[in-house]
Amino acid sequence: MFRKLIFLGALAFAGFCGHFAAIAAPPVFPAIGSAQSVQGELVSADFIHRSGHFRTASGELKSFTMPPYAIATFRGAESDLRDVPLGTQLEFLLLPDDEGRPTRLVGTKHGQAPDEAQQKRFIEFTTARGLAGWIDHTAGKTLTVTFFSGNPETFAANCGDAFAQGKEVSVCVANDELRTWQPTSCAERGTIIESQSVPVKGYGCSGRRVVIQVTHMLEGFRQGRVVRVFGAGWKVRNQVYQECLINYGYSHRPPPDFRECLAKHYPEQFPYRTDYGNRQLPWFQAKAGSPLPMYSEHLMFGDLIAVDAAKQSGEFQTELTGEVVKFTMLDVGPKSQSIRYLADSFEGARSRLSELQLGQRYRFHMYQDAQGAFTRCSFISDEYSHMSLNSLHYQIRDLDVAQGRVEVNWQGVPVANYQKDMETPPPYGHSVLRLVPETRVWKDGTAATPTTLKIGDLIKINVTSEFLGQVSHCTDVWIIENPGVRLKPKK
Repeated sequence: MFRKLIFLGALAFAGFCGHFAAIAAPPVFPAIGSAQSVQGELVSADFIHRSGHFRTASGELKSFTMPPYAIATFRGAESDLRDVPLGTQLEFLLLPDDEGRPTRLVGTKHGQAPDEAQQKRFIEFTTARGLAGWIDHTAGKTLTVTFFSGNPETFAANCGDAFAQGKEVSVCVANDELRTWQPTSCAERGTIIESQSVPVKGYGCSGRRVVIQVTHMLEGFRQGRVVRVFGAGWKVRNQVYQECLINYGYSHRPPPDFRECLAKHYPEQFPYRTDYGNRQLPWFQAKAGSPLPMYSEHLMFGDLIAVDAAKQSGEFQTELTGEVVKFTMLDVGPKSQSIRYLADSFEGARSRLSELQLGQRYRFHMYQDAQGAFTRCSFISDEYSHMSLNSLHYQIRDLDVAQGRVEVNWQGVPVANYQKDMETPPPYGHSVLRLVPETRVWKDGTAATPTTLKIGDLIKINVTSEFLGQVSHCTDVWIIENPGVRLKPKK
């Protein structure tokens, strides 16, 4: 464990302000026309990680993740996912991921004539965070950066003056989710010494390239890396809590889901394959009783369908695909918990496999067996436990109990800001939940009815997996009266 903490600390220090990065290949925008067009209804969006789900007319649920250059269009104007209401019908433009599945969203189409109010909203959103682009190449103390845009025709009118030749700017290293570290302390000042027009042949290209001369070359200023640039006259400010990769001045460290993913951004530091990179390397081979290194697991989701308590084994049906996976619990040692779940009104830390509810969705940390199949499981947790780990709740924003439809914002808990005042971060996502007659509702540790739910309630949930022809629904909903109080552990 001590060595693992040292490793984590070393990587975190190396990543500070972007002072560590792998040498990347020259970036290339995917050719316009290469994406597959799919019509669908937006049903969830994670604003921070730029991902989500939509449902097609046939009822199929599809996931997506936006690469750094991708920008959504809503009401004919560039938009952040925050601006797109749930239930909106969009044309999703998708490219294949590393597994060949069409999950990389390069843009959306919605409406024809640009909505001026939406266009203004996106400009204000960008000005507050810096204009995103990537580094084409570096030379001496100069960076050549091509900016991203979902509407090259209006880019010059909206942003051109702030990035003209001779303008003073501030450059901050970002990750591929466009999240920065701390611009007020990590941004590097520079001057635009050249502004160029480039052909728009790929998705996300703005048609504008600039050469920036900086005072100091950060390690993060490397070919292929993403940056955010604050234009002339723009106030340099930090992203909001959860968006920012470092939150100095706040009393809480970011929850696990909002910290920098080391395996994704620094893959060369991991001598094995992970869910985020190093596809050319083999997966880590776990040994019973030995510590498991960080990010070595293969994360799978599915409904638990069978348990053999005596053999510490079971079966689950993988989400979406319906494939049945047989697994055996891996001995992770007495100091590491292998199962975490919530049953009725009791939290079940260090619980037994036999106590898990069948027909419910869980997260499985899987490792390969001697034949290379993922059949060894080191950790199981339900949705409630994952939300608790990340100090998150859903807040009801709209509901129709009769139709079994609940729209929720994804909400973090209050944190102490720089002035030591408590503040609640803005929602980091939203989604649609489904209730069925079998859904159980809990309040104050006792059973309630769905009619107890009301707009504004904070809730946590457990759900079933999504399968073709079988929409995911809530198995349990807990109304959280006091977000800072944990439920009584199950003995």
